[in-house]
This record gives sequence, C-alpha cells and structure tokens, in this order.
Amino acid sequence: MNKYLALLLTLVVICACAAYVVLRSEPPTPPVGASPVSFVVAEGGRLAFENGQPRLCFETRILTSELEALGEGAVVGTLILPTDMLTGAFTVLSEGALNLTSMDSGSLVSDGEYTVFSVAISEIHAQNFTRSFSVRSYIRVGDTYYYSAYSDEKNASSVYGLAVSAWEAGDRENPDVKSCLDKVILLDGELKVIPLAGYDSPYAVSYESGDLTVTAVDGSLAEGDVVAIVIDGTVYTGGWTVENNALIAPYGD
Repeated sequence: MNKYLALLLTLVVICACAAYVVLRSEPPTPPVGASPVSFVVAEGGRLAFENGQPRLCFETRILTSELEALGEGAVVGTLILPTDMLTGAFTVLSEGALNLTSMDSGSLVSDGEYTVFSVAISEIHAQNFTRSFSVRSYIRVGDTYYYSAYSDEKNASSVYGLAVSAWEAGDRENPDVKSCLDKVILLDGELKVIPLAGYDSPYAVSYESGDLTVTAVDGSLAEGDVVAIVIDGTVYTGGWTVENNALIAPYGD
C-alpha cells in the first residue's frame, strides 16, 4: 500500500469516528438558573378517584410576583417518573419522564398571592399501586430552566402509600381508599400481616412447605383482588395462582 492510499484510509477512519461521536453525543444540557425561593412541589402529592380508579395528583406553587418577574414567556412544567427509573439528575432530559406543561396540560391558577400548577396521572395499573412516582417541577424561560427542590422522601409517592396516609388521616369511610388497601398485603419478615390502626385485613395468611397461602375471610377471594404482596419491603406482583378462595404464591426459605 502506498503512503498516499494509507493516508487516505487513515483520514476516512478519523472522519468516521468523528461522525460516530457526533451521532452518539448527548443533547446539550439546558442552562439552569437560580430557582425562585417560593417555587415548590407540595410534599407527598394527593390521592383522588375517578369512577373508583385512583389518580395521583400533584400541585406546584410559586409566588405570583416571582413568576411575573420572570416575564410573560415563563412556562411551568412538571416531570413525573417512576422512582425506580430515576438515575442521575432529574431534569427535562431524564429518559422516560412524563413532561406536563402549563401550555397544554394541567391547570395554572392564581389566587393573587400564589400561582398553582396542578397535574394528575390516571389509569395507573393496579400492579403499580405500590410503585413510587417521583415528581419535580420547573419553569422554562427561553432556554433557561429553574427547578424545584427534589428529594425521594418528600417528592415521591405511590397509590398505596397515599391510601395509607389518607386512612391514617381519618378518611376511613371512603370505599375507594379501603379498596386500595385491600389490594395490597403487607407482611413482615416472619410473614405476619403488618397491622394498620383501625383497618381489618380481609385476608388470612399462612406459610407451609414453601408456599404462601392467602385466603379471604369471607370466602370470596378472586383473581385480581390482590395485586401486590410486600414481604419485609420487597414487592411481589405475580407468580401466583388464585383458585377456590386461595392465592398460592411459592416463597422459598
């Protein structure tokens, strides 16, 4: 191979590698500004129901004066992502995040002092009742983003967790709240039902020869009545059979 051909091939390889790097590069990170002091997502979220189906509702608020100071082009948005999918920074670039904005989603309402952006997610599959969803809001002004503070403790919620909170807060006459509680069985490390004050579990649980057996006290257990079994913090959402008022789930020692 002569030196000119070798040089040409080297240049082709360099150009190809450069093109690969360009194609594989991440999108540029939007500039981030100092967030307005009053910009916050209400802690924990709220559980609501529509025709018996749970909805996770979240509210973000900011002083109207601070929002107006950012200019008429300010757009408020809320990001929602299953907490188990959250890796690294939680921003508009987070893969898989649902991005709801005040331009086309939710409700942006001012009471004078504060402006509140409300959003909700519905049609949550029953097997995701124990799944935590993380929430963070932002304000976009041109190419600059202002983010609310985020922590797993304050800004991540699940349907089941909020149902427990509602029950503990005294919402015990709501059949939808009780229905959410009934769909999840919470067990400790000894496979005993973890009690919830004022709530009587409709199930009896036993364990023998590697099988966990759940039966309904009223004899009516059917497929879909139980969507998750949580054992010492570990969530199981299937792998069992339901027949003749018995749910049987293999659970080895």
